[in-house]
Amino acid sequence: MTATLSFGQLETAIYTNPEIEVSLSVVFSIVGSLGTFGCIFNISVTVFLGKSKAILGKMVILLAIFDILSHLPLVFVSLGATTLVSCEIIVNFVSFFGY
Repeated sequence: MTATLSFGQLETAIYTNPEIEVSLSVVFSIVGSLGTFGCIFNISVTVFLGKSKAILGKMVILLAIFDILSHLPLVFVSLGATTLVSCEIIVNFVSFFGY
């Protein structure tokens, strides 16, 4: 019996076709940057409206910070994080605290 969700063909297509890798890199950079800018917008609006002193405002700020930490690996990977420091240390460290 085969697995219900088998992504073998997709993985083979990604590794054999460099165009798919480039397009995924563009998608990751767009999604990561939009998510990061949205979080910065949430933090700035919360502080600008003066809601950061209330408990819900603090919650919004903390959720936005954790959301930034979950979006940063997408940006790092799309920029070509291939060295030891950028890939293993920075991306994994941010991913661990983002989730």
